[in-house]
Parts: sequence; C-alpha cells; structure tokens
Amino acid sequence: MTRKNVTLIFLGVSAVQSAMLALGLLKALKPSGYYLALAPVTYGVGAVWSAVVLWRSKEASTATWVFGYFFAALPLVEMLADTWIVKSVPELLS
Repeated sequence: MTRKNVTLIFLGVSAVQSAMLALGLLKALKPSGYYLALAPVTYGVGAVWSAVVLWRSKEASTATWVFGYFFAALPLVEMLADTWIVKSVPELLS
C-alpha cells in the first residue's frame, strides 16, 4: 500500500466517524442545540473533499498532503485514545 492509499482509507473512516458523531449529537441534543452538530459535519465534508482532491491528483502538492493528514487525524486520535497507555495515565496520576 502506498502513502496515498493509506491516507485515502483514513479519510474515508474519518468521514464515516464524523457522520456518526453528528447523528449522535442530533439524537442527544435539544433542537435549539442542533447547530453544534455542524462541527463534525464540516470536518466530514473536509475529509471527503480532501479524499477527492487526493484521489484525482497524480502528484499531490504539499498543501494537499497537509489537508489530507489534518482530516485523517480523527481516526488516529481515536485509536490513540483507546489504547491502554492513555487509559492508564489518569490511574497513575491519581
């Protein structure tokens, strides 16, 4: 797998996770707070947009890679947050 393919996979996962987060917020919030669901929707749209630009480019520019990595960060951060290291830090500090 190339760097481009791995980034495209993470961008797709990021878009799906953003949509799931937005739907969860819509179910949990009162109708007056629905505007808070715009943040994950915007992040998901950015992930899809970055994936399309990266997919169509033969030689991706530096800006394309920066945006791609930024929008692919959500699944990476979530994976790091689920590791035992992050879960054990509060136990060590208490």
